[in-house]
Amino acid sequence: MENRNKFESSAVVSLFQHAGLNAPLPLKAGLGDDQLNAFLQGDGSVEIDGRRYADIDVAMGAEARHTSGDAWQFWSWYNEDHRTWSPLAQLRAKQARRLAHSTTSQSITAYPARRNAPPRVNTLQYPKGPGEIGFMACPGLTGNEPLNQELEALQCWGCATIVSLVEPHEFTMLGVPDFAQSVQSKNMIWLHLPIRDGHAPDMAFESKWRQVAPLLHRQLACGSSVVFHCHNGQGRSALACSRMLIEAGLTSGQAIHTVESTLATAFDSRHQERYLTNHAWGADAELAESALA
Repeated sequence: MENRNKFESSAVVSLFQHAGLNAPLPLKAGLGDDQLNAFLQGDGSVEIDGRRYADIDVAMGAEARHTSGDAWQFWSWYNEDHRTWSPLAQLRAKQARRLAHSTTSQSITAYPARRNAPPRVNTLQYPKGPGEIGFMACPGLTGNEPLNQELEALQCWGCATIVSLVEPHEFTMLGVPDFAQSVQSKNMIWLHLPIRDGHAPDMAFESKWRQVAPLLHRQLACGSSVVFHCHNGQGRSALACSRMLIEAGLTSGQAIHTVESTLATAFDSRHQERYLTNHAWGADAELAESALA
């Protein structure tokens, strides 16, 4: 039976054109204790030890005859951003999000940036008002600007609330054991919604989020800035920003694309993107609607 997810040459050409890939692209697949290495060419064909196949489905069928399923999941490519091997399906999904975003971006209201954010803050425009959402590595992180200096810059930028997504023990590890007191001394609100590094949020996070999200949406709608931070400012903080955008009306694909366009290395794991794509927390768009009513 023909695989319904059969790889098409046009799809691989599009990936090489728009995803910043270079042909030939190294691929690998697990076969029990063995590993199958291959190269994906720009025309969609696959080369394995001098043998050339028309596409990844044909290559999978010829080299792994007892394997069935989706060739997009069977073959993996090395994801430089995440520094791990990821299924080709993930690359295809990211490309689909880009295409979806490009066809719907005209309907998204864009508010012009009001002022320059501090250097280490990645910024996103809030879809329902003039506020800006920021995400960054932990302010005061050892080796960067002193904590008080970074907090003063955030305060001058118009930050009303800083949301910490690191676990309690991480503050000392990051060199900022008095983080909460320092934020509050600058007359900014500090919220702590810890997420385990590299993981999706748990039920404790969900409970706290439902309590504080309406406040964040109101602040952004009124023109204030809200900043999320984790350790390196890539995974947990990107996830939280994406959720804010989704609650404000964007699709999960639009939200992920917007965040990745701001920071190419956003998201630490597939668990985090899957959490957003599957709306694992439920339909919480009413949080923004009720906050702005």
